Amino acid sequence: MQEVLRIVDVTKKSEKSQGDLRGYNLEVCRGEIVYVYGPAGSGIRTLFELLDTDRNTTDGKVLGPAGSADSIYISQEGRNLIENLTVAENMEIESGRPLYGIYRNKQVVGKAERYLEESGLSIRADMCVRELTQTQKHLLSIVKARMQHASLVVLDCTTMTYEEQEIPQLAALLCRYRDQGVSFLILSERRGELAKISDRVQRMSRGRDLMEWYGRELEELTANRPGSDKSGFRDSSEAADGEKSFEGILDLMGETGRSLQDRLRTIRRENRLTWQQNVRLPDFPEDRFCVDGAVLIPRKSALMLCENMTVRENVLMSIPRRVSGGLLLPVRRSMEDNVMARFHEVTNIEGDKTPVAGLSLVEKKILSACRWELSKPKTMLFENPFWGMDLSEEEEFLVYLRHLKKDGIRVILFSGVLSEIDRWCERIICP
Repeated sequence: MQEVLRIVDVTKKSEKSQGDLRGYNLEVCRGEIVYVYGPAGSGIRTLFELLDTDRNTTDGKVLGPAGSADSIYISQEGRNLIENLTVAENMEIESGRPLYGIYRNKQVVGKAERYLEESGLSIRADMCVRELTQTQKHLLSIVKARMQHASLVVLDCTTMTYEEQEIPQLAALLCRYRDQGVSFLILSERRGELAKISDRVQRMSRGRDLMEWYGRELEELTANRPGSDKSGFRDSSEAADGEKSFEGILDLMGETGRSLQDRLRTIRRENRLTWQQNVRLPDFPEDRFCVDGAVLIPRKSALMLCENMTVRENVLMSIPRRVSGGLLLPVRRSMEDNVMARFHEVTNIEGDKTPVAGLSLVEKKILSACRWELSKPKTMLFENPFWGMDLSEEEEFLVYLRHLKKDGIRVILFSGVLSEIDRWCERIICP
């Protein structure tokens, strides 16, 4: 089969702690849908940057049919459309030909209408893009790539996920264009519904192509699982004493767009006996992260801080006003100073008046978790705990996790990447 993209042993360093590529390999053939996924920090964002704008690599090559990869179209879910232009103008804007003049405008509209009819989209070519729904913008971006005769369309699902109602129409459009010889590369942080229509699925881990599924293996991967209790345990006791002191939950079947609470609820429902005997976590409503002494720390907790406030303000805002609000100012100030002294002792983060925006990623992550620690929970579950961290930051965060364990708090690491938790967990539940 004719190749439209080949990445050969590429090594590329990320400048944003998003995970380096280390000898990464990938090939996409004509008329093929390839789904590549890996959590943040695995190199998935660096791979997107490599295909989008920055082809500079430390080692390896990025090749297309003619020795380069220039006929790649990046579809960022409609964000590459110009809102104040019409649908037809957006589809023609990158051709390099002028859009003006009565005859020329008629040509542009007529050509756009042919492609829209072929795609099955029920939108007019003379509509302004700002009048379209988000779903229509997503689909129009792919039709635009088809009109520009792109040999490979890259769908960026790493920073934003498609809504559930978009998936059937999007899948139908991708399959229609695949049959016409267009290739698609879908990049995501977890395995989603679009993997079911893909010809190959690749999993990334620590900058490498960890595993690939195709044919019958892919059918088994994307098939619906039975509802019986089928979870097992992975023994990690071969590590040195003291290194592995946490528990882990492996989320291999997690899918794009589902909340942490929903994924936990699914594991609980399908592995009821194992959940009751070993996990023992309460049911979390969608809008709650703390229930009955158990706390969920989502992977984006560091981004949920108030960055325009100081470290002290972020820590103290988690203390209920009923505890300190009714006290005299000197007493309340003394209580708050004790809380902050404990915080600095545990985290090694200095400066009460330091703006949160000035902290490193790992310091923000520790701060976000420490605010929940003040409520003295019995269990803290961390989703993708090392998301976006380099190795030095990962070790710094592990120091904090070991402090939690020493204080008697049960620490659970929840991840879809076995290598992320296998090194630190003495026992891993594999639903």
